[in-house]
Formats: sequence, structure tokens, C-alpha cells
Amino acid sequence: MASHGPLFAFILWILMPGKVVLVVDDEPSVRRIVKTILQREGFQTLEAGSGSEALDLIQVVGSDIDLLLTDIVMPRMDGISLAESFWELFPLVPVLFMSGFISSGPFHEPMERYALLDKPFTPETLIKAIHELMA
Repeated sequence: MASHGPLFAFILWILMPGKVVLVVDDEPSVRRIVKTILQREGFQTLEAGSGSEALDLIQVVGSDIDLLLTDIVMPRMDGISLAESFWELFPLVPVLFMSGFISSGPFHEPMERYALLDKPFTPETLIKAIHELMA
């Protein structure tokens, strides 16, 4: 699935109400599944296939992102580096990390700001993790 870029994401953001979740994963199938799950629950989703693409979107609609949902292991920019850059701009917005390779969190931020989600996960597990972070 081709990415439509920041302008397309901005137009969707204007037209669609709801909490905004930025979904970042280098696997299009994962983004598609997560997007479907979130939209069924009433979330507005933006998606990016890489950390740099996510940073472009963040520059356009960053202050309106309610949650960053990112894979940890991605080429060029991993999810941890993305989250650190995101938190420099929006330190109070939570981040949900997802990965098939989680063993322990190499994180130094307070747990209230993030959570870890092992892949594969169920729709229920995903939604529960998001609601807990956004509570």
C-alpha cells in the first residue's frame, strides 16, 4: 500500500473526528490490520511506513496526535529513536511500542508515557493497551 504523504494525512485529519493515533510500521500488512482495528473502535488513524515518514506527519499534525503507536525494529530509524524525537516536541503524549522482539524495555522514561505490546497481539489486547495509556 503506497503512502499518500503528509498533505493527504492532513486532509483526512481535518475531515475525521476522534482521537488520533499515528501508526508506524515498515510492514504494510501490519499497518492495515492495526488501522482497521482502531477505526472500528472510533479512532482516527494516520500511518507511516518509516520513522522519517512519521516525523514528516508529526510536523504537519503533531500537536493533534493523541498516541504514537510504533514498531520498535524498523530500517534506518527504529521506533525508540522516533519516540525520542516525538517526545522532544510533545513530551506528554504516550507511545505504544509494538514488536515481535521484546525482551525487556531499554527505556528510561516513566512507564506512564509508554507501554510495550508483543506481536502478534489480539485486537482486544491492542485496544486495552491504548485505553490504559490514554486514561
